[in-house]
Amino acid sequence: MKTDATRTVYRLISILVLLMGPVPGTPRGVGSGGIGNTMNDSTISGPARKHSPAPFVLRLSEYGTEKVAAILDSTKSVQMRSGYVNLKPGENIGSHNTGEHEELLIILEGTGTADIGGFGRKNIAKGMLVYIPPHNQHDISCSGTSRLEYIYVVAPVR
Repeated sequence: MKTDATRTVYRLISILVLLMGPVPGTPRGVGSGGIGNTMNDSTISGPARKHSPAPFVLRLSEYGTEKVAAILDSTKSVQMRSGYVNLKPGENIGSHNTGEHEELLIILEGTGTADIGGFGRKNIAKGMLVYIPPHNQHDISCSGTSRLEYIYVVAPVR
């Protein structure tokens, strides 16, 4: 079952990379983020590059039953942040606003609701994506009888 969820995450991350396009200022065909990416220390330059994070691979099963666990932070990524969320039935993440950041949720398991200010409450379930634009108050709740598990990806607005 985790295998299907893991495959879904990899597919969705590949889609995200394709949608985001190349890193600004890189030569054509470099920094596209695809398989076999040739990005190196000289590929990214300018104010967005704070350090050179190393590539890594991880198993989502390493995160266990923690409510929230960081995947990408300032030590592993230039600007993108990501984490794994595991909510029990009836539990919510808490209303918050990501300010100058946009957020994408990748629902791995379970059912719940996404209450996004100005857009109303939407039902969410395994295999769905939720996009939250910048400056939107939002909360995610587990409304099912089993855990709601998702990955969040937060990136600054250009």
